[in-house]
Amino acid sequence: MSILPPHHSVYGPTLDAYLTSRLAGVGVSRYQTGAPSESEIRHAILTLDEPKKASCSTFETILAMERSPQCTLLHLLPESDIGVFPACIRLLRSYCNEGRSLFDYAYGFLCLQVISLSAEVAKLALVDELWIVEQGTVQVAEYWDPPVLINNYSRKWEAREFCKDEEYFQPANKLLGWYTNPNTRLETCLSSIGGCTSKDIEFIIEQLWLDRKRFLKMARRSSTLFPWWCGLFHLMHNTLVRSWGTSTDKFGTPGERNRWIHLLELAHRYSLCADQYEDATLAYLLKDCPQFAEMTYETTATDTDDSSQMVAAYLEKMKRLPILKWAYISRLYGYVCANFHLDGPRYEENLVLITSATLEEAWGEMLKAHEMNFIQWKIFVDTVINNSVTLPMTQRQPSRAPLYLSVLTNDNLFELLGRLVLFPLSPGGKLIREEPNRKWEAHPQEILSLMGQLVTNRLAAPNYRPDMRLVIAWNKTHQSLQYSKYMSTNTGGRNQMYSTDWDSVWKNVGEALGITRRLNAAIRCGYSRCAISDTPALYQCARCNAKRYCSHRCQQADWMDTSNGHRSVCTGSLTMLALTGQASFP
Repeated sequence: MSILPPHHSVYGPTLDAYLTSRLAGVGVSRYQTGAPSESEIRHAILTLDEPKKASCSTFETILAMERSPQCTLLHLLPESDIGVFPACIRLLRSYCNEGRSLFDYAYGFLCLQVISLSAEVAKLALVDELWIVEQGTVQVAEYWDPPVLINNYSRKWEAREFCKDEEYFQPANKLLGWYTNPNTRLETCLSSIGGCTSKDIEFIIEQLWLDRKRFLKMARRSSTLFPWWCGLFHLMHNTLVRSWGTSTDKFGTPGERNRWIHLLELAHRYSLCADQYEDATLAYLLKDCPQFAEMTYETTATDTDDSSQMVAAYLEKMKRLPILKWAYISRLYGYVCANFHLDGPRYEENLVLITSATLEEAWGEMLKAHEMNFIQWKIFVDTVINNSVTLPMTQRQPSRAPLYLSVLTNDNLFELLGRLVLFPLSPGGKLIREEPNRKWEAHPQEILSLMGQLVTNRLAAPNYRPDMRLVIAWNKTHQSLQYSKYMSTNTGGRNQMYSTDWDSVWKNVGEALGITRRLNAAIRCGYSRCAISDTPALYQCARCNAKRYCSHRCQQADWMDTSNGHRSVCTGSLTMLALTGQASFP
């Protein structure tokens, strides 16, 4: 059943050629009916313990259990007389010790895929749910592939042993069955497949790190062919947790520090192309780490091509609206911001693509704000507000200051920030408005103040003047806050407190960015009966440029005024255009 021609070596074709063949639909596929028998699968599992006989075909036969109906035979892995996990590790060590990189040939990739599958199966067997999955995969095969069901059950059990929000480093004893091997004195888990030790995990992390560029490339290419590796990352992370202890501020040995840092970098890479079912576990893994291993957003891309594929993967990821929990999006955004600059010729293009995709994702979440509870709202606000300053904070290149300034003063960003500020005052934000705990406001208010300082102290030239589109975006929120504050004067209560506090913060941002100065110097509305006579005239008659107005409504009213209206002096059509350089304010 293998797609590997007989003349190939035991290690098969190059991995790139192998995946190209699979993507072209050649040979064994999860969606084809032909598959090995139970006896062939049993024989393939036993062959893992015979290094001279094990080949790519061996792994392919075992991986047939990732599809239906062979998925009902998954129990063969933990029931085998050989230790599947240590047998695969021995094969992988032999393969890599001869000078090959993990992803040079199909052999290394497929062996790692068998390791990942056996770990998932052993977890489910340990919590006595493997039989449920085996039966369920057949019953729902018409709707879901077996890997989806395996993934759902595994992620559910992983989440049951997550730490609480303020806690760290809790080994998954139920799911992994940790114990100290009395013979080797090594921390060991998953005894049903022969045991996985800390030394095994150290080896896997090292090999993935050395070939990290191709790891991301192959993870992206194989995502439609092979099940996911989130369970393997959970195993690697939990192994480090088990060996590490419970202290978050422990400094550790150089080897321990490197393993944590490398694992988290690899987890960021994998998260860029992970399936939505994996996001919750991956977000947790990125959060649950020692203080020294917290991502400081250093450049880890190996070259320009690696940087480019990170950007491409990030753009694809944002289209799928990843979860917000545990600062998942902020971590991925910070990670890609630290690596995209290696592609120098496309620096500006990539910057625009990354920030636009992040902003678009935030707007997508904003449209669902009325469905959020208080905790979800707080996480969403923190995500948007943190991402708004990440790029200028992490990229310290004075020559690029105008680019960072354009990102930070984007009118679309200020439209979104204004919507965030005003949402609790809307009918859909009643739940947020009535929440007695207003501590969620402190962080976004602090970051908004920081934005003004970044612009005035580091990014803007002395003669900087805000773009009129930014002025208009800021002014809409400013007027709305003033209106809400005025209308709640007599009633008082939460609306008045909220409007007053945020109006002060928003006004300070406008002053720091030079917006209020430009508004104060602006020509006022030209309609003699304007209800707010001191409102800046941000719009002009597009045809004659002779008169300016604060709103479309005022222009219409002035046009319809038969006694002294603008119709008598303007022959143009009734059109409103925002000032975009056609006319300028002082």
